[in-house]
Amino acid sequence: MASGYPLSQTFGHGDIHFLPPELADARTSKIKVPFQSLLCDGEDEFRKGARYVLREGVDFIKIFVTGGVASQKDKPEFPQMTRGEIAAVVEEARRAGRLVHAHAESSEGYINAVEEGVKTLAHGMDLNQDAINLSVEKDVTLIPTLSIVDVALKFGPSNNLPEWMLEKLKEVHEIHAESIKRAYRERVRLATGTDFFIGAKEVQLYGLNSLEIKLLVDLGVKPMDALKAVIKEGEIVKQS
Repeated sequence: MASGYPLSQTFGHGDIHFLPPELADARTSKIKVPFQSLLCDGEDEFRKGARYVLREGVDFIKIFVTGGVASQKDKPEFPQMTRGEIAAVVEEARRAGRLVHAHAESSEGYINAVEEGVKTLAHGMDLNQDAINLSVEKDVTLIPTLSIVDVALKFGPSNNLPEWMLEKLKEVHEIHAESIKRAYRERVRLATGTDFFIGAKEVQLYGLNSLEIKLLVDLGVKPMDALKAVIKEGEIVKQS
């Protein structure tokens, strides 16, 4: 399954902040670089962006509803996309029989996405009790992506990851762990995913879900529940 180009607001996590906007947006760029998104602002632009990727044949649509670690000028706690913008994408996906998946690191953007109908979300690095309660109420799936933070902290300095990214990783590492521990205790459904990305040799570890299992268990997830997070359809993790 593939999402194709994700949808990001200008100055969002999917915007490549050091490039001019016309090069950061995949539709207008004359060069192709990693991590290009469709830059959209306002409900109409996000709706058009959703239709664009659906026209390209995507299996699902990816959006960025918070800032992040790997975007230079924003922060994980920044909410991104308005509720109306999120709702427009969710509606277009529903009409085409697709789902929406959200990059969501902190509570405000995460809650906005879940309230507007997003069913799968990645990271959950700093979720408050309201976000956790809503996850259970709406029966969404959270993909913690513990692996990328763990590996990037270990190998990032030797692979020349930028200092601003390493500083963010250090800031969120323990917060992320505690957030996922709380989510598991409160019976939020979990699934595995690594978020490994291109850019440094040791973090191009696609498919290494075994590391995600280990890191979940290290946080206190029961081994059988961690295995269910990889292989079991439907009831991915409900604490047994």
